[in-house]
Amino acid sequence: MQKSLTKCLSLSLEGHIFLWRTRRETLVWLVMLIIQTGTVSIWRLAGYVDTRAQTLSVHHRLERFF
Repeated sequence: MQKSLTKCLSLSLEGHIFLWRTRRETLVWLVMLIIQTGTVSIWRLAGYVDTRAQTLSVHHRLERFF
């Protein structure tokens, strides 16, 4: 479910926030996960992302976003 919601929100933001698709997707991940988990720790958030990538890879992606 997280993937479909992420894609839908990313497409909704497309006309309002001018970022590359992957950057928009990362922004959506961050917002959704901060609301769900109640933390802003990148290490903790990376573990909750629903993807086949390793947690360390997701952590690096979040770091690059900032």
